[in-house]
Amino acid sequence: MGKEKRAFVTVVTSEEGVEPAMALGASLRASTRTADSVHNPSYKLDYICLVLREESAVELGDGDSKGGVSILGLQKLAFAGWTIGNLEYSIYNSNSENNDWELVDFNRMWIWSLVDFGSVIYVHYDMLILQDITDLFQRDVDFAAAPKLFASNTFDPGLMVINPSLSTFTEMIGKVKNGVDSDWDFDKFVNDHFSDWYYLSNHQHRLLPVYNAPYAWTQDESWVDHRSRVKAIHFDGVEKPWLILKNPTQYKVSKYGAPLIYVYAIILFFIQNPLDDGLEDETRYLLTEVFDISKSSEAVSKYIEKMKRGGTRLRIGIHDNNEL
Repeated sequence: MGKEKRAFVTVVTSEEGVEPAMALGASLRASTRTADSVHNPSYKLDYICLVLREESAVELGDGDSKGGVSILGLQKLAFAGWTIGNLEYSIYNSNSENNDWELVDFNRMWIWSLVDFGSVIYVHYDMLILQDITDLFQRDVDFAAAPKLFASNTFDPGLMVINPSLSTFTEMIGKVKNGVDSDWDFDKFVNDHFSDWYYLSNHQHRLLPVYNAPYAWTQDESWVDHRSRVKAIHFDGVEKPWLILKNPTQYKVSKYGAPLIYVYAIILFFIQNPLDDGLEDETRYLLTEVFDISKSSEAVSKYIEKMKRGGTRLRIGIHDNNEL
């Protein structure tokens, strides 16, 4: 029975990841659940957030405690629709001299231990889901990922389709315990572990970039030709939407990237100001009725301004036919 189960999974190991994971959870559930599927008893799909609790935090070279999510953080994640799973202990690159937790954190490898599930789609908390991605569960492979847009011989581990395996998990743990290069982050580690990914002839292993589109792509004119097919945006660089919204003058947001930042701002507003319909329904309305990735940011900006003035979500129809 367990092998029939499927799950979307993310991993949060610090307080900094809580609010972004809430936004991810809202967009993921809104994009992959419909009224029919929610009330269908045969619809088996879990949304799991693996969490490193505060008491499991570790100390890096500077002596400060790194990682760990508070009880309040756990409550917030549950509010966003995640089922919480606790990590037994922290996995990180102990050889690294870097004190940046994000660069030494290897806890994503815990997803391979979820052997109660036949198929898992891992999504990093700094992503935003724009369209349904449940079709990825149909991939008949042990591992699949999308190529990095500007380095296609390697994959981006921000979104991965896997079949959990204790043997794979144990092998990974063994590599970390035996020591990995001091400058390796999880990206380099997992690309090394699945080093044959680029050479596999089965196209099922290679996802289209639209399943893991880097936000940096919005700065290139080629974005216009593909944006309507983009299913998931990965804010994998320094231009995180929550940082842009806090310090907008410090970032140069492209005209194609602006609508995504506006949408993220609205979801954060929903998170910080819960409304009657619930976070998932509010986000679904936003993604299906208001937001159109192929149009300009004007419609979304109008929506957010009216929403702020009204103090609640206004079901208004906005029409903007001006292509960027």
